[in-house]
Amino acid sequence: METIAKKRQAREDTRAHPRRRALLGGTIVYGDEMLTVECKIRDWSENGVKVELPTAVLLPKRFWFIEHRLGFAHEAKRVWRRGQLAGLELLVRRGLDPATDRNLKVLRRIWMDKLPRSTGRG
Repeated sequence: METIAKKRQAREDTRAHPRRRALLGGTIVYGDEMLTVECKIRDWSENGVKVELPTAVLLPKRFWFIEHRLGFAHEAKRVWRRGQLAGLELLVRRGLDPATDRNLKVLRRIWMDKLPRSTGRG
């Protein structure tokens, strides 16, 4: 009988882009109201991420995904969900600085709110 670790290893070997472990912040934004859900990025590849979500959050099939560190928004698609973990396919990457599209302006504002604030006075 094949072990879970062997099955996981075989699945990862067929990936087009290797996964890298991460512990970064992200925000999922969806709906006409631009609702937000904070998440933790656990694994990262060129075309997808594995995120950890709050347990009670319903995740739509398509949405925006903001990566906090680099300031990009991705049109994204939910590929799978198991409890608090979800796999997202990153479709189209958009820079948030400067944003001209109305949706991107809202996403930029959400991203800017997540950036660390300086506590010192200059």
